[in-house]
Amino acid sequence: MKTLVIIKHLLACSLLLSLTGCTDTLGELPDFKIKTSDHTVQSVNSYIKGKPAMIVHFDSDCKGCQDEAEAIVKNLNQFGDIRIVFSSIQEYAKIDLFDQYFNLSKYSNITIGQDYASTIPTHFQTYTTPLIALIDRNQHVRSVIVGEIEMWKLKKFINEIN
Repeated sequence: MKTLVIIKHLLACSLLLSLTGCTDTLGELPDFKIKTSDHTVQSVNSYIKGKPAMIVHFDSDCKGCQDEAEAIVKNLNQFGDIRIVFSSIQEYAKIDLFDQYFNLSKYSNITIGQDYASTIPTHFQTYTTPLIALIDRNQHVRSVIVGEIEMWKLKKFINEIN
């Protein structure tokens, strides 16, 4: 009798999960805008709409951020169809220098700019850099990586949202 009750509960839970779906996200990406080097305001949400995305919050003086930017550019062809947004709360001169050094703007799937409203550090409650947020096609945050990450691990996380 107890076995039947347990089976009924398992079936009910399975049915409930199948009807509601498993989202396994960390919430939606907030409305997020950056100012690009020409001081144009760009909606990140519009830029990444319908595509998996990687938001990289950086500080140009941060060695870990520099290492990560270099590794991302080096491994770009292995990330698939992903949009990448490099954002910083620093002034334009430092962001532009970072962009020029790593040639980020030359890639069609990368945009870079100033997070003038501090959306990323506020939303994720940390000013730690580097910070990478991986966003799925539905603009749900799937992973947040604070600090440096090895590229093989980052590729694994990206494959999970693709």
